Amino acid sequence: MVQRGNKEITKEDVTRRMSYLEICHTTKYFSIDNVIGVGKKGKMYKAKLPNGCFIAVKRFYDSRSFKKQFGLEMMILGKYRHRNILPLVGFCIERDARKERILVYCYMSNGRLSDWLSDGHEEEIRSLLSVACDCIPHFPVQRPTMLEIYNKMSKIWERHEMNEDSKTSMQTEVTSVSSGGDEIVELET
Repeated sequence: MVQRGNKEITKEDVTRRMSYLEICHTTKYFSIDNVIGVGKKGKMYKAKLPNGCFIAVKRFYDSRSFKKQFGLEMMILGKYRHRNILPLVGFCIERDARKERILVYCYMSNGRLSDWLSDGHEEEIRSLLSVACDCIPHFPVQRPTMLEIYNKMSKIWERHEMNEDSKTSMQTEVTSVSSGGDEIVELET
């Protein structure tokens, strides 16, 4: 079950076939006023189901050109559920003259990730991702110490005029274990 606001979308609603007419009604016949995104594959519309749930409807421009993309998106997003992946709740395939292919997702009220990333925070995000990537080597000796991570984060905070975590900066000591694992160094702050 997926919770969206005060409404719930139950398992029965997940990845169900929807009629073209039902989608037309929810989007007010694909009204330009309901467009929330335009991409190279199609337009995204905000819509409201009769039960009060908001959905995002992706209508592909040319369903024949994007048939493979549609199938992959439907197969992958319909099968996998994760809190960081927008859930697919329905689809529509019209085989008449229109040959419509439409995907229906849960609506996310806080917008697209790309909007958040392209809001002047690219350098900050790149810096944070760099620190995160430094921490993932398989062998512990290749990973930075907590002190090294703290120092890198402090530089990012200073560069972007961010406040660092006050709990971390108020500690009386920060310890660092060397890559050999047998030396502990205490630093007074």
